[in-house]
Amino acid sequence: MTIVLAAAAGLAATAGGSNAQDVATTTADWGGFYAGIYAGYGIDRAAETSTSSSASQPDGDYIFDYSMQTAGTAIGTLLGDVRAGYNFQHGSLVLGLEASAGAGVLEKSVSFDYELEVTDEEEPEDSFNLDLGMQKTFSAGAIGTFTGQVGFAFGDWLVYGKGGLAVTHGTTTLTSGGSYTDGEEAPVPLEANSQASGVLFGTTFAVGAQTKLSEQMSIGAELGVVSFREQEVPVTGVNLGLPITPIGVSSIPDIGAVSIYTAKVGVNYHF
Repeated sequence: MTIVLAAAAGLAATAGGSNAQDVATTTADWGGFYAGIYAGYGIDRAAETSTSSSASQPDGDYIFDYSMQTAGTAIGTLLGDVRAGYNFQHGSLVLGLEASAGAGVLEKSVSFDYELEVTDEEEPEDSFNLDLGMQKTFSAGAIGTFTGQVGFAFGDWLVYGKGGLAVTHGTTTLTSGGSYTDGEEAPVPLEANSQASGVLFGTTFAVGAQTKLSEQMSIGAELGVVSFREQEVPVTGVNLGLPITPIGVSSIPDIGAVSIYTAKVGVNYHF
Protein backbone atom coordinates (compact mmCIF):
# COMPACT_ATOMS: atom_id res chain seq x y z
CA MET A 1 0.00 0.00 0.00
CA THR A 2 2.83 2.35 0.87
CA ILE A 3 4.53 1.56 -2.45
CA VAL A 4 1.30 2.32 -4.35
CA LEU A 5 0.83 5.67 -2.57
CA ALA A 6 4.41 6.65 -3.22
CA ALA A 7 4.06 5.80 -6.93
CA ALA A 8 0.84 7.82 -7.18
CA ALA A 9 2.50 10.79 -5.50
CA GLY A 10 5.40 10.58 -7.93
CA LEU A 11 3.08 10.53 -10.95
CA ALA A 12 1.14 13.50 -9.59
CA ALA A 13 4.32 15.49 -9.09
CA THR A 14 5.48 14.69 -12.62
CA ALA A 15 2.13 15.69 -14.09
CA GLY A 16 2.09 18.89 -12.06
CA GLY A 17 5.54 19.84 -13.29
CA SER A 18 4.54 19.15 -16.89
CA ASN A 19 1.42 21.33 -16.58
CA ALA A 20 3.41 24.16 -15.05
CA GLN A 21 5.88 23.97 -17.91
CA ASP A 22 3.04 24.03 -20.49
CA VAL A 23 1.54 27.14 -18.88
CA ALA A 24 4.93 28.83 -18.84
CA THR A 25 5.39 28.28 -22.57
CA THR A 26 1.89 29.19 -23.79
CA THR A 27 2.98 32.74 -24.66
CA ALA A 28 4.91 32.99 -27.93
CA ASP A 29 8.30 34.64 -28.02
CA TRP A 30 8.07 38.08 -29.68
CA GLY A 31 11.47 39.35 -28.57
CA GLY A 32 14.31 40.20 -30.95
CA PHE A 33 14.67 41.60 -34.46
CA TYR A 34 11.97 41.34 -37.12
CA ALA A 35 11.18 42.63 -40.61
CA GLY A 36 7.90 42.79 -42.49
CA ILE A 37 6.06 43.75 -45.67
CA TYR A 38 2.61 45.39 -45.43
CA ALA A 39 0.05 46.63 -47.97
CA GLY A 40 -3.33 48.29 -47.73
CA TYR A 41 -5.32 51.45 -48.42
CA GLY A 42 -5.44 55.03 -47.18
CA ILE A 43 -8.36 57.48 -47.24
CA ASP A 44 -8.52 61.17 -46.45
CA ARG A 45 -9.99 62.26 -43.13
CA ALA A 46 -11.48 65.22 -45.04
CA ALA A 47 -14.28 64.49 -47.51
CA GLU A 48 -14.51 65.81 -51.07
CA THR A 49 -16.32 69.16 -51.25
CA SER A 50 -18.27 71.13 -53.82
CA THR A 51 -20.09 74.43 -53.27
CA SER A 52 -21.57 77.15 -55.44
CA SER A 53 -23.21 80.50 -54.81
CA SER A 54 -24.39 83.55 -56.74
CA ALA A 55 -25.98 86.90 -55.95
CA SER A 56 -27.02 90.23 -57.42
CA GLN A 57 -26.54 93.24 -55.15
CA PRO A 58 -27.39 96.88 -55.99
CA ASP A 59 -25.30 99.61 -54.35
CA GLY A 60 -26.12 103.16 -55.40
CA ASP A 61 -25.54 103.50 -59.12
CA TYR A 62 -23.78 100.12 -59.26
CA ILE A 63 -25.14 96.61 -59.63
CA PHE A 64 -22.87 93.77 -58.51
CA ASP A 65 -23.50 90.34 -59.98
CA TYR A 66 -21.18 87.54 -58.90
CA SER A 67 -20.99 83.76 -58.86
CA MET A 68 -18.53 81.46 -57.13
CA GLN A 69 -17.77 77.73 -57.24
CA THR A 70 -15.35 75.81 -55.04
CA ALA A 71 -14.36 72.14 -55.08
CA GLY A 72 -11.95 69.94 -53.19
CA THR A 73 -10.68 66.43 -53.89
CA ALA A 74 -9.73 63.87 -51.22
CA ILE A 75 -6.91 61.35 -50.92
CA GLY A 76 -7.64 57.71 -51.72
CA THR A 77 -4.62 55.55 -52.41
CA LEU A 78 -3.09 52.10 -52.24
CA LEU A 79 -0.28 51.91 -49.70
CA GLY A 80 2.69 49.62 -49.20
CA ASP A 81 5.63 49.60 -46.83
CA VAL A 82 8.59 47.63 -45.60
CA ARG A 83 9.41 47.76 -41.91
CA ALA A 84 11.96 46.54 -39.41
CA GLY A 85 12.21 46.71 -35.65
CA TYR A 86 13.25 45.20 -32.37
CA ASN A 87 11.05 43.97 -29.51
CA PHE A 88 11.86 43.62 -25.82
CA GLN A 89 9.63 41.08 -24.07
CA HIS A 90 9.10 40.64 -20.35
CA GLY A 91 6.40 38.07 -19.67
CA SER A 92 3.31 39.29 -21.53
CA LEU A 93 4.58 42.85 -21.92
CA VAL A 94 6.23 43.63 -25.28
CA LEU A 95 8.00 46.93 -25.92
CA GLY A 96 9.45 47.78 -29.32
CA LEU A 97 11.00 50.28 -31.71
CA GLU A 98 10.17 50.26 -35.41
CA ALA A 99 11.08 52.09 -38.63
CA SER A 100 9.22 51.84 -41.94
CA ALA A 101 9.51 53.15 -45.49
CA GLY A 102 6.35 53.20 -47.59
CA ALA A 103 4.79 54.64 -50.73
CA GLY A 104 1.42 55.79 -51.95
CA VAL A 105 -0.16 58.54 -54.05
CA LEU A 106 -0.99 61.31 -51.59
CA GLU A 107 -2.59 63.93 -53.80
CA LYS A 108 -5.41 66.38 -53.15
CA SER A 109 -6.46 69.77 -54.47
CA VAL A 110 -8.86 72.66 -54.01
CA SER A 111 -10.18 74.88 -56.78
CA PHE A 112 -11.90 78.25 -56.82
CA ASP A 113 -13.74 79.90 -59.74
CA TYR A 114 -15.11 83.41 -59.43
CA GLU A 115 -16.95 85.73 -61.82
CA LEU A 116 -17.92 89.33 -61.06
CA GLU A 117 -19.75 91.85 -63.24
CA VAL A 118 -20.11 95.42 -61.96
CA THR A 119 -22.46 97.67 -63.91
CA ASP A 120 -22.56 101.46 -63.48
CA GLU A 121 -25.98 102.53 -64.73
CA GLU A 122 -25.08 106.22 -64.75
CA GLU A 123 -21.64 105.91 -66.36
CA PRO A 124 -21.38 102.62 -68.26
CA GLU A 125 -17.73 103.27 -69.07
CA ASP A 126 -16.96 102.69 -65.38
CA SER A 127 -18.37 99.16 -65.51
CA PHE A 128 -15.94 96.26 -65.26
CA ASN A 129 -15.76 92.45 -65.27
CA LEU A 130 -13.54 90.07 -63.33
CA ASP A 131 -12.95 86.38 -64.04
CA LEU A 132 -10.65 84.49 -61.69
CA GLY A 133 -9.76 80.81 -61.36
CA MET A 134 -7.37 79.32 -58.82
CA GLN A 135 -6.20 75.80 -57.97
CA LYS A 136 -3.92 74.56 -55.22
CA THR A 137 -2.59 70.99 -55.38
CA PHE A 138 -0.60 68.98 -52.84
CA SER A 139 1.29 65.80 -53.76
CA ALA A 140 3.65 63.43 -51.97
CA GLY A 141 4.82 59.86 -52.48
CA ALA A 142 7.19 58.18 -50.07
CA ILE A 143 6.40 58.10 -46.34
CA GLY A 144 8.77 57.17 -43.53
CA THR A 145 7.81 56.47 -39.93
CA PHE A 146 9.72 56.01 -36.68
CA THR A 147 7.61 54.68 -33.82
CA GLY A 148 7.64 53.25 -30.33
CA GLN A 149 5.38 50.29 -29.53
CA VAL A 150 3.66 48.85 -26.47
CA GLY A 151 2.02 45.43 -26.76
CA PHE A 152 0.48 42.57 -24.82
CA ALA A 153 1.20 38.94 -25.75
CA PHE A 154 -1.08 35.98 -25.03
CA GLY A 155 -0.86 32.57 -26.63
CA ASP A 156 0.27 33.03 -30.21
CA TRP A 157 -1.15 36.57 -30.36
CA LEU A 158 0.28 40.04 -29.92
CA VAL A 159 -1.92 43.15 -29.73
CA TYR A 160 -0.23 46.53 -29.71
CA GLY A 161 -0.42 50.26 -30.08
CA LYS A 162 2.30 52.47 -31.49
CA GLY A 163 2.99 56.10 -32.26
CA GLY A 164 5.73 58.45 -33.33
CA LEU A 165 7.17 60.54 -36.15
CA ALA A 166 6.16 60.54 -39.83
CA VAL A 167 8.13 62.23 -42.60
CA THR A 168 7.49 62.84 -46.31
CA HIS A 169 8.58 65.10 -49.14
CA GLY A 170 5.64 67.21 -50.31
CA THR A 171 5.04 69.68 -53.12
CA THR A 172 2.24 72.24 -53.14
CA THR A 173 1.52 74.17 -56.35
CA LEU A 174 -0.73 77.21 -56.73
CA THR A 175 -1.90 78.34 -60.17
CA SER A 176 -4.35 81.06 -61.10
CA GLY A 177 -5.65 82.62 -64.27
CA GLY A 178 -8.34 84.96 -65.47
CA SER A 179 -8.84 88.50 -66.70
CA TYR A 180 -9.93 91.96 -65.59
CA THR A 181 -11.81 94.19 -68.02
CA ASP A 182 -12.41 97.85 -67.20
CA GLY A 183 -14.74 99.77 -69.50
CA GLU A 184 -13.36 99.92 -73.01
CA GLU A 185 -9.84 98.95 -71.99
CA ALA A 186 -8.35 95.70 -73.25
CA PRO A 187 -8.65 92.76 -70.83
CA VAL A 188 -5.81 92.55 -68.32
CA PRO A 189 -4.63 88.93 -67.90
CA LEU A 190 -4.38 87.75 -64.31
CA GLU A 191 -1.95 84.88 -63.97
CA ALA A 192 0.15 83.75 -61.04
CA ASN A 193 2.06 80.57 -60.26
CA SER A 194 3.95 79.60 -57.16
CA GLN A 195 5.25 76.41 -55.62
CA ALA A 196 6.60 75.14 -52.32
CA SER A 197 8.52 71.89 -52.00
CA GLY A 198 10.30 70.32 -49.06
CA VAL A 199 10.39 67.82 -46.23
CA LEU A 200 7.30 67.69 -44.00
CA PHE A 201 7.25 66.22 -40.50
CA GLY A 202 4.11 64.85 -38.93
CA THR A 203 2.74 62.21 -36.59
CA THR A 204 1.50 58.65 -36.90
CA PHE A 205 -0.52 56.41 -34.57
CA ALA A 206 -1.73 52.84 -35.07
CA VAL A 207 -3.20 49.80 -33.35
CA GLY A 208 -2.73 46.26 -34.60
CA ALA A 209 -2.53 42.55 -33.94
CA GLN A 210 -0.24 39.74 -35.04
CA THR A 211 -0.34 35.98 -34.69
CA LYS A 212 2.52 33.51 -35.01
CA LEU A 213 2.33 30.91 -37.78
CA SER A 214 5.67 29.48 -36.73
CA GLU A 215 8.60 30.50 -34.59
CA GLN A 216 9.88 32.76 -37.40
CA MET A 217 6.72 33.81 -39.27
CA SER A 218 3.71 35.91 -38.26
CA ILE A 219 0.89 37.69 -40.04
CA GLY A 220 -0.78 40.88 -38.90
CA ALA A 221 -3.33 43.64 -39.50
CA GLU A 222 -3.08 47.29 -38.56
CA LEU A 223 -5.28 50.41 -38.46
CA GLY A 224 -3.64 53.82 -38.24
CA VAL A 225 -3.60 57.51 -39.06
CA VAL A 226 -0.83 59.64 -40.57
CA SER A 227 -0.94 63.45 -40.39
CA PHE A 228 1.21 66.22 -41.87
CA ARG A 229 0.97 69.95 -41.33
CA GLU A 230 -0.12 72.32 -44.09
CA GLN A 231 2.58 73.31 -46.56
CA GLU A 232 2.68 77.07 -47.02
CA VAL A 233 2.93 78.51 -50.54
CA PRO A 234 4.26 82.08 -50.98
CA VAL A 235 1.40 84.25 -52.28
CA THR A 236 1.23 88.04 -52.33
CA GLY A 237 -2.21 88.32 -50.73
CA VAL A 238 -5.57 86.86 -51.65
CA ASN A 239 -6.00 89.15 -54.65
CA LEU A 240 -2.74 88.16 -56.35
CA GLY A 241 -2.34 91.79 -57.46
CA LEU A 242 -5.98 92.32 -58.40
CA PRO A 243 -7.15 95.97 -58.49
CA ILE A 244 -10.15 95.12 -56.27
CA THR A 245 -11.10 92.73 -53.51
CA PRO A 246 -13.48 90.03 -54.81
CA ILE A 247 -16.95 90.74 -53.45
CA GLY A 248 -18.62 87.89 -51.59
CA VAL A 249 -15.31 86.13 -50.89
CA SER A 250 -14.42 85.74 -47.22
CA SER A 251 -11.46 83.44 -47.84
CA ILE A 252 -9.89 81.38 -50.58
CA PRO A 253 -10.37 77.63 -49.92
CA ASP A 254 -7.20 75.96 -48.70
CA ILE A 255 -5.91 72.40 -48.58
CA GLY A 256 -5.04 72.58 -44.89
CA ALA A 257 -3.34 69.75 -43.03
CA VAL A 258 -3.00 66.39 -44.78
CA SER A 259 -4.29 63.50 -42.70
CA ILE A 260 -5.27 59.99 -43.81
CA TYR A 261 -6.66 56.85 -42.21
CA THR A 262 -4.80 53.67 -43.12
CA ALA A 263 -5.65 49.95 -43.07
CA LYS A 264 -2.92 47.38 -43.80
CA VAL A 265 -2.20 43.66 -43.63
CA GLY A 266 1.19 42.01 -43.85
CA VAL A 267 3.66 39.29 -43.01
CA ASN A 268 6.66 39.43 -40.67
CA TYR A 269 9.84 37.39 -40.29
CA HIS A 270 11.35 37.09 -36.80
CA PHE A 271 15.08 36.52 -36.61
